[in-house]
Amino acid sequence: MKHIYIFVCLFLLNGVVSADNVIVGAFGQKLGMPINATDHPVDFFHTIEDERGAWVHNFIPTSIYHPFMTYQVHSTPVTKLIFMIRAFGSIDKKKCAIERDIIKTVLKDKYSKAYENVIGQKTMYGIGARFIDVGCKYLNSNDDEVEYFSATDSILSIDYVDIPLHNAVVDEKASQVDKSNF
Repeated sequence: MKHIYIFVCLFLLNGVVSADNVIVGAFGQKLGMPINATDHPVDFFHTIEDERGAWVHNFIPTSIYHPFMTYQVHSTPVTKLIFMIRAFGSIDKKKCAIERDIIKTVLKDKYSKAYENVIGQKTMYGIGARFIDVGCKYLNSNDDEVEYFSATDSILSIDYVDIPLHNAVVDEKASQVDKSNF
């Protein structure tokens, strides 16, 4: 009985501390962390505001994965918390599915407890209120999204998303509105 108890305790403890139970971030960035001068270099602050009012910051990671050419974090408008980490790059359409499958294999190994959902060319891995989307987007010469056989190019992308913070963007933007106008 004592050995069973020890085994169960070790099993539960392993589940609590295992890194594959939480999606933390990628490319040196962490979901939920604030954008600030201490943790982020000055060039990190060259930003644009997206259509929802979130801030999009381009950065260069310390470790680059060759198919990705652009790395970004998206932060909430007021608290400046990172709610999405994104990497993407143009890639030959014949290589996109191969690179996507390599990334999927790595993600399955790293986040073995994540649920998997496949929709078309995208695969989502989720744990709790965070998920990772990895996929290929096939484009024609006008940059319209098309099926593989009519594509001339493709974009490989990966997004790490914190859902509650993603949803907080509108609330934070609304908090900046002068309510006396309404």
